[in-house]
Amino acid sequence: MKQYQQINDIVQSTHRLTVIPTKRYNTISSLFQQFGLKSGMSIYTWDKNQGLQTLEDDPLVIPDTQLAYNVLEFVQNSLHYAIYLLQDFPYVPVSKTAELFNNLLLSQTQINGKLILVGPQFSLDPALQEHTLFIDCGEPMYSAPEEALDIPNIPMYGAVASARR
Repeated sequence: MKQYQQINDIVQSTHRLTVIPTKRYNTISSLFQQFGLKSGMSIYTWDKNQGLQTLEDDPLVIPDTQLAYNVLEFVQNSLHYAIYLLQDFPYVPVSKTAELFNNLLLSQTQINGKLILVGPQFSLDPALQEHTLFIDCGEPMYSAPEEALDIPNIPMYGAVASARR
């Protein structure tokens, strides 16, 4: 139950962007998949090889979304709210992708989704820092096999106060 509440806190936060620096992508995606099943919320996952797909047992693959820029266009044009887990997202500060990424996160218009970056490390534009929720899940998260989901609490830092509103 604690993990469900922690994922819910991330989803309900006022931040459009969450960063989870970890190598345990499968663990994080499993937690979000469980959350999606219980809450009914749409969860998508992305990596540069598979592209964007729904996080389900039988995933629906979104065509032409292997490129980071195309994923952001999909998010920008989406009509329904969803959570997007982006594995090892290639944020390069001076690029069309970074420009669209920054515009999505810094614009006053509401986007229909929350971006969650999961990977070993990220360097973001300093202007995005105050709009970002950072999650410190520590390494290793647990010593059991990857399939086990008995995961300790995920401590949050950075802009935590507004995440729990």
